[in-house]
Amino acid sequence: MDLHLYEEVLLLALDDDSGKADATTLYTYALSAAVLGELLLGGQARLEGEGKQARVAPTGAAPSACPVAEDAYARIREDAKPRAPGHWISTLVNANDLVGRVAARLVGRGVLERVDAKVLWVFSSRRYPARDPGPERALRTRLAAAIESDGPIDERTALLVSLLHPTGLLKTALGKDVTKRRAARIESILAGSALGASTKEVVETAQFVLAMTILNPGLYVVATSD
Repeated sequence: MDLHLYEEVLLLALDDDSGKADATTLYTYALSAAVLGELLLGGQARLEGEGKQARVAPTGAAPSACPVAEDAYARIREDAKPRAPGHWISTLVNANDLVGRVAARLVGRGVLERVDAKVLWVFSSRRYPARDPGPERALRTRLAAAIESDGPIDERTALLVSLLHPTGLLKTALGKDVTKRRAARIESILAGSALGASTKEVVETAQFVLAMTILNPGLYVVATSD
């Protein structure tokens, strides 16, 4: 089963049994960065400029068959002026229940199950336990193969590794022992040529957003608003 980057991020963030994510991983930033990365990989968006001057611009090709990507593309296209990657990573985190919409895609494909409940008969609770463990198992196998080998890997997998690592999700997927033993390999992927210029910019921006969020929540959203 082919999954989008953001679906892969959410699968690894959610516990198979509880259907909940560990909020301390800040996985939502990896999720929103993955949405932007998917648009870049698919050719629906491109980066103009470099470094601090880089801005996200839409292309003429709108994504199809995925409301999550379509919504992100529409936001970028309808904005009054080009914005920095960090602006979109921060904006998409809270855009129209990003987690819920990505989860709904996986529910619709039979990968996750949606469970609604009441806590203390008052507060609503929603979780997404695994229904079909096959796609996540295949994803973990793919990641393990990339980390355990020393050869080249495709840009999509390199981008996924680069987004998972700073949030702690790579360690969740492969285990502490593997990520520690293969630390040099992981660093080579983060800095390697497998990442195109646009996707590398997204990775670096996502890592900066994560660092700023930890130090001062909300600061980077303001800093990249223009």
